[in-house]
Amino acid sequence: MKTTEQMIEVMQAYVDGKPIEVTLPDGHWGEAESLPFWDWIMRDYRIAPLTKPSINWDHVAPEYKWMATDKDGFTWLFSDCPYCGTVCWNLKIDALSSTQHRVNSFSSFVPGTCDWKYSLVRRGE
Repeated sequence: MKTTEQMIEVMQAYVDGKPIEVTLPDGHWGEAESLPFWDWIMRDYRIAPLTKPSINWDHVAPEYKWMATDKDGFTWLFSDCPYCGTVCWNLKIDALSSTQHRVNSFSSFVPGTCDWKYSLVRRGE
């Protein structure tokens, strides 16, 4: 059973828009309803672990080696490693042959829950 402080932390995270998970009947964690019931006696709740975006790289052209999400929520594939700018991921000026492609339309794409600044993923990770 969680302490009152731990329960408040989870509920405040929900108010702040963070994803919350709840224990399911089979004992695994699952996404909480849009408005959790907060039955702390029968269930347990937690702030969902942060994840990076993911994609089935088998669906992606081999020249794309990197993926990252910008502050606006759009995720991009990059042929060269980008660097984190003020509001988005950028390619170095000397990487003129570099390409990027928006990834949000791929059916295997799963957006992450981490802060966009930590969303960089390298192919093969």
